[in-house]
Amino acid sequence: MRDVALAEAESKAARVDQFSALAALAAGVAHELGSPLGTIAVASRELERNLEKKATSEGALEDARLIRQEVERCRNILDRLDRRSTSGMGAAPVACLAGLLIDELKAALPKATQERLIFRNHAGEITIHLPVEPVVQSLIILIQNACEADSAGQHVEVEIDHEADQLKLSVLDRGPGLSVAAQKHAGEPFFTTKPPRQGMGLGLFLVRTLALQLGGELNHFPRQGGGTSAVFSVPATFTAT
Repeated sequence: MRDVALAEAESKAARVDQFSALAALAAGVAHELGSPLGTIAVASRELERNLEKKATSEGALEDARLIRQEVERCRNILDRLDRRSTSGMGAAPVACLAGLLIDELKAALPKATQERLIFRNHAGEITIHLPVEPVVQSLIILIQNACEADSAGQHVEVEIDHEADQLKLSVLDRGPGLSVAAQKHAGEPFFTTKPPRQGMGLGLFLVRTLALQLGGELNHFPRQGGGTSAVFSVPATFTAT
């Protein structure tokens, strides 16, 4: 029994190291490519302005606009890879009420997204200890994915619960659900179920990396009646208030 527990602990530590190394590598790549892409972006904007002033073919102008748009797309992708996306992973835990997570989410999300959400706080008036900002950012990613999964615009549920010393943060949608393979691989770097050019699987990768670094995990489960439940669970210290 002890050997099994030790093997599981070693396997979990190895996964944390692997994901941390991938996050650091991604941040380094983003930093190195940011400068040349910035130069290309400036040059493409100038080219577009010059072509607009001159009597030139519409095709040339469209090509210049396409260059600028594609450069912006690359820069947006790199922004998500930048270390700023994982900067909160080293944040120290702070004491707060579980309801603060809901307040922070409401402050950060656009109104259209808020109107689709149903919040349920089953943790009650207890004090939890965890790094608030990175956890809230992870929930935002899960909420955005849930809203995108359900194109019909149904409500997305956000639940806060706890069992023993585990804080469970769940985001539930009524989308088409995930295949067995997708449930298994969700959160791996560059794995995505979205159409080409609409996602790179980086959001869930960052969420899973944070969960592992906090000693927890990210899982996806099918919902009865259709849809998916994304569960972000991490150890947390609870204090009665």
